[in-house]
Amino acid sequence: MILDGDRASLEHPAAAELGGGAPAVVAVVLEFRGRVALLKRGRENLEDHATWHWIVGPCESGLSPSFRAMECLFLQTGLSVTSLTSWDMGKPFHVDEGGGRQSVVYPFRASSSQRRLVLGEEHDSYRWTTRSRVARFSGRIPWVDDVLAAVEAIGPSTSIGGEGCGEA
Repeated sequence: MILDGDRASLEHPAAAELGGGAPAVVAVVLEFRGRVALLKRGRENLEDHATWHWIVGPCESGLSPSFRAMECLFLQTGLSVTSLTSWDMGKPFHVDEGGGRQSVVYPFRASSSQRRLVLGEEHDSYRWTTRSRVARFSGRIPWVDDVLAAVEAIGPSTSIGGEGCGEA
C-alpha cells in the first residue's frame, strides 16, 4: 500500500518495472450485472472524437494510478467509490499509440451497483454490452481489446466493503 497524504492505494508490483519515460494512462473497465460500459467521446475531443473507449485518462506525475483511475471514474461517469461493489487492478502493459509513441496502461476493473451513468463533458453517450460484443463496436480505440484482456486476467473480483478496521 502506498500512502500519499490523505490518499492510499494499492499499487501493482509490476508498475515500477515499466516506467521508461513512457506516458502513463489509466483505463477502467466498468461492469454492471455481467455487462461492460463503453463510452463514446464527444465532438469536443478533437483528437479522438466519436471513438469508443473505456473510462480512460492520463496519469499525472505524483498521483497513484489507483487514485487517478477513481478520479476518472467519478469525472467521466458520476460514480463514486460508494457505488462500487469491487475494484481490482490488472498488470500494467505498454501500448503502441502510433508514430513510435508508446504509453503504459494501468488497467482496472470496477463493478458498479448502479446502471445509470452521468457522463462528464468529454463523452456524449455510453452503451452497456457483453464482453463478446465489444469487438463489434466500430470506431473503438485500438487498445480496447488489450485492456479487456488485461482485466480478464485479474481473476476473481475483490469486494469493497465487508469488515471494518480492526474487525476480523
